[in-house]
Amino acid sequence: MLWLVLLAAIWVPVVYLLGAQWSVYAAYQYGWAVPFLCLHLAARLSASLPPVTVPGHKNLAMALLLAAGVVFWAMRVLQEASPIWRVASYGLAIAAVTMTLLVIYLTQGSRRAVHFAFPVLFFLVAVPWPTPVEHLVIQSFTRFNAGLVTEVLNFAGVPALLHGNVIEVSTGLVGIDEACSGIRSLQATLMIALFFGEFYRLGRAQRGWLLLAGPLLAMAFNLARTLVLVSVAAKSGLLAMGQWHDPTGVSLLVGCFFSLWLMAAWLGKANAETLKTEILKADSNPRPEGRGQRVVSVSTLAVGLVAWAVVVAVSTEVWFRSHEARNNQNLSWAAQWPVANPTLQTNVISIAALQILQCNQNASARWTGDDGVFWQAFYLRWLPANNFYGRTRAALSKFHNPADCLPASGMKLEAQLAPISLPVQPGLKLNFDRFVFSADGRPLYVFFSQTEDVEGEGVVNFRLTHLDRLRAVLTGSRNYGQRNLEIALAGPETPEAALAVLRARLPSLIAITPAVVFSPPR
Repeated sequence: MLWLVLLAAIWVPVVYLLGAQWSVYAAYQYGWAVPFLCLHLAARLSASLPPVTVPGHKNLAMALLLAAGVVFWAMRVLQEASPIWRVASYGLAIAAVTMTLLVIYLTQGSRRAVHFAFPVLFFLVAVPWPTPVEHLVIQSFTRFNAGLVTEVLNFAGVPALLHGNVIEVSTGLVGIDEACSGIRSLQATLMIALFFGEFYRLGRAQRGWLLLAGPLLAMAFNLARTLVLVSVAAKSGLLAMGQWHDPTGVSLLVGCFFSLWLMAAWLGKANAETLKTEILKADSNPRPEGRGQRVVSVSTLAVGLVAWAVVVAVSTEVWFRSHEARNNQNLSWAAQWPVANPTLQTNVISIAALQILQCNQNASARWTGDDGVFWQAFYLRWLPANNFYGRTRAALSKFHNPADCLPASGMKLEAQLAPISLPVQPGLKLNFDRFVFSADGRPLYVFFSQTEDVEGEGVVNFRLTHLDRLRAVLTGSRNYGQRNLEIALAGPETPEAALAVLRARLPSLIAITPAVVFSPPR
């Protein structure tokens, strides 16, 4: 019971905080299984425990434990202000891993700390990858997958054209999104390969082969899945493809899992007798009591860590609540489309896109103006969140912008121009990022605005740089609701002409609503 209390003080906050990312990122949903796999591996290792030894560096270990606790505290505060900041996520997990191993070392000695090192370190596979690495892998896998599938289809006599991450077949366009890129199966198979390598006590070379087989299997199964989906779309239409999307995804993961399991079991046959010998040897040798030799008792550390966990949680909440004041907006607004325009078409944003964006309100439309300019606009609204998981969903939306999304649809980013602030109504201005894309040889001018529900210091909630994220902590700022407005114009010849068109029409696209008073999110 003392060990359960001790481990809960360290790990319950970590699982709760990272669980928000496991919930919003489909690629990391396997993270929910990792804590239970860690416990299972630790339980198996407890059958062959080495003897308790006296820690040789008590003072150094205690100093490191205190330092790790301070780092954990700092990362906890950073995570509260920026829920999806990968630096904070890794800092939090590494601090928890360090504290756990030091506690084992102080109470059981170095041999047992080494003995349980893998189950403790295994938790790190559940931490979302650094964003630059993740984006590079996703884009590389997606392009490779889409290009190879296009070549295979053409070789098989099915006409297909590649546009960025989109494959054009006779029945329409098939987008190769993140779900089809292979990143989800890649991350899951790496976790499975590491788990089975320890489960069967494989040697280093055998574990290396298993880790190599995981990505290769993920790529092979994912290529087969994409090929099936695009073939179905080419033969029976996009609606039929949608019916195959989820079943093939489940089949992919199941196929990868059982393939790795069979491979690990085959490799583990050679280690079966060795494992039995280790367990019998551990059972035949009485374990030294070591109770009087323990420099720090489990009960002392359990009490100290529980008190520390309470201080971390309470101080974090007090810090942010003390800096959150009620926000009275002078103006609240929403997008409105030109309903009198006969060319107006309101669009429905796809379910797949909404699952990624997780916004509360959305609207989309396209129309052609009197001057012949083609308009397409999107309005997205996230309401203020009242819990950490809600703030995580809102924070995720800030990283979706045209520079990332439109190239995946086959457009080429030609330039990103200087941002501009445009007046809408007295007391209301919208800041726009400006992009120039080329689509089918013609320029497309995209204006993108993100607006927080808070004013003044609330701007740090955008967290575009590490400095912004640190400022968010210092100002006690957490994520609030926001609005995104994206407008694309085709027809103007120059960026200046596109800006002039938007400046003239923007006030008619914004509806001012009654002032709204929001309480700080809790």
